[in-house]
Amino acid sequence: MALIPINRSYPDILRKVGVQQTQNSLLWIAPGYRHDTVSSAGVSNRYAFASTGARLKAFELHNRTAGNANVGIGFRWANHYWQAGRYDGTTYTRLTDLQARTATAIQVTGADQTGFVILSDRPFDWFSGDVTTSETDDDAGGEISHTLRFSNYAGTDWVTLNAASPYIDNWTTAAAAEWTTGARNFVWARPADWGLSTGLTGIPNGYYALHMQSTGRQASDVAAVVTGLEIGAMYALDTLGTTGVWRQETADYDDPYADAMVAFFGTADAGNRVSATLETR
Repeated sequence: MALIPINRSYPDILRKVGVQQTQNSLLWIAPGYRHDTVSSAGVSNRYAFASTGARLKAFELHNRTAGNANVGIGFRWANHYWQAGRYDGTTYTRLTDLQARTATAIQVTGADQTGFVILSDRPFDWFSGDVTTSETDDDAGGEISHTLRFSNYAGTDWVTLNAASPYIDNWTTAAAAEWTTGARNFVWARPADWGLSTGLTGIPNGYYALHMQSTGRQASDVAAVVTGLEIGAMYALDTLGTTGVWRQETADYDDPYADAMVAFFGTADAGNRVSATLETR
């Protein structure tokens, strides 16, 4: 184990355009290692591995914006701890390309109400996607809207997201507001009644599920495309005053799934600052 001091400005809200599923714009990246082998035939092979796990010992977040802002600090999770895919309320289709910088349609083009779902065996606090092709509405009929919902405590049904839960939500939309290009972030105070899936139609059992549901799509509507999706854990605060500081001198926030550290500032500002002490696990 090693103690790592962090003192950085953080100009982004959470994860910005073009960085999802990369090592860019992160406060800390988990160390990796490589293993070289030589076969009996003399062929060399190199295998790269990344470690996971970190403990946030202490932190300080400084809001330098001209107004109040929700803030947070946390970790990105390694991809093997979660999965995501298309879901129409009946059938789930896993999309491993969402865990890479690969353009992937998160809906089905046309009058198909498919959205997408994220699954993990631990409850998560944030996710971020880079929408690289806008969803479009041909305006021939109903207007497109999007609703977030999560698996209920029993794991047998869905609960619609309460508007008071998120610290930021760029995914829920009212009618006639399509998903346009750009980074879309979501951070919430996860509800106590979020449960592991047990008999949800089409969803494998044993996962905390979050569903981005699409409605009102018509025959010629174009599906949104995401190039990179990430999720993780977040320790967040509602409404830190302008130039205010949120400090925890003995946080001891442990996360075995962590492969990188991130921060969250509800309003982007080049002067927003993060100071922290991290212990690798």
